[in-house]
Amino acid sequence: MSLIDTSVWPNDVVASLRELDRESPHRLVCFLLSPFEPREQFDPVHEAVRAACNLCEQSAGISIECRRADSLSEAKTIHNDIWQHIAAADLLVLDVTGLSPNVMIELGVAAALRRPTQVILIKASSDTSRLPFNTFAQRYLTYHPSIVGDRDFLLALQSAMIQAITPAPYTPPCALERPSGALRVDFQAGDRPDLLLSPGVTHRRRVGDCLEFGSFYVYRNSWLLLTAQDYRNLRVRVRFRFASMIDKAAHLGLSLRNQHFHANWGHMVFVCADGKVVRTEPEDDRGCYHDVDVGQIADFDPSTSDFIEFVLSFTDERLIFRVGPVEGEVLVPNMPYVYGAGKARLSTSLCRVQIREIELEPL
Repeated sequence: MSLIDTSVWPNDVVASLRELDRESPHRLVCFLLSPFEPREQFDPVHEAVRAACNLCEQSAGISIECRRADSLSEAKTIHNDIWQHIAAADLLVLDVTGLSPNVMIELGVAAALRRPTQVILIKASSDTSRLPFNTFAQRYLTYHPSIVGDRDFLLALQSAMIQAITPAPYTPPCALERPSGALRVDFQAGDRPDLLLSPGVTHRRRVGDCLEFGSFYVYRNSWLLLTAQDYRNLRVRVRFRFASMIDKAAHLGLSLRNQHFHANWGHMVFVCADGKVVRTEPEDDRGCYHDVDVGQIADFDPSTSDFIEFVLSFTDERLIFRVGPVEGEVLVPNMPYVYGAGKARLSTSLCRVQIREIELEPL
């Protein structure tokens, strides 16, 4: 057995980092690091964190699985699994009650590998121990002995979780910063598909003079990032056609000021395989949103060879869109919630599309 198979040294494991096994590709993973004993004290903490994960799903539609180290694999590889989860879980919750040596070591590893917003510290309100070195100025949430019924704590933890997972966690490792100026990609003119960024598991290939991409089954594997930059005022134009689909509900969407691969964290307009054009309207910073029907492309046939021109622009005054013959605009003062800046992202659902041209112009 190799050193990496048996090592308790975090760097050895993280150097060969792998994707976590998930119950579903759509499901995020929250990893809880806490003492195990006494069980009557820390098992309720595990239950409360799972309850907060359920609240995230109820409020924002995001499925989150809570894992704790004692629920991982066999004991001989437990350290490996802990380091893997610290490095690759979508968010971490650490219970620093009693300053357990194991948890403090794990906190140090988390501080080296993760952004502060991805690490949530919790602590029993009855614990008078002081965190050493102010724990990197990291804030923590306190819970009462009756933690499962501590509604204020659960809501605060739910809010912290939403903040932790909102900044798109699935950034492709090849994502390179690009100039903040205009971008134009024309596959008909021979431009390279790798100018656009997507997760490595995404289906993408050149088909004739187009880039084909999309996922039939997994929404989080179906997005295409136009650049790695965040934009405030932006205009994007895309020419595309549907290539194949598995359901009439298939769609392609274009989202600006996007925070996350989920449609509810961004200002998205999408066109369905039946020609219906819809926009999403964010309601708050917890991911709540609703769909607004904005028009119908008459006599639309997704199997046609004609390309659809899709234009979306966002300024501090208005959101303007045009999908084929369907046009519309929304004034910013009339929007319930407006993200200040974010990424430009294309996403598909239940289909693959072929893209011929993309233009991106900061305004």
